[in-house]
Order: sequence, then C-alpha cells, then structure tokens
Amino acid sequence: MEPWIPFIVMVIFTIVTGIVAFASGALKRGEE
Repeated sequence: MEPWIPFIVMVIFTIVTGIVAFASGALKRGEE
C-alpha cells in the first residue's frame, strides 16, 4: 500500500462530505 493512498482517500472523503452537506443545505433552503 502506497503511503499517499490514505491521504488521497481522506481528501476525496472530505470533498464528498462537503458536497453532500452543501447540497442538503441548498435543498432545505429551497423547500422553505
């Protein structure tokens, strides 16, 4: 296992989490 793989996974996970949080927040604002 390459030493940079965990870093790449962490970055991807952070980006995906941010997108999901932003999308859910935008949906909640749109419903109101």
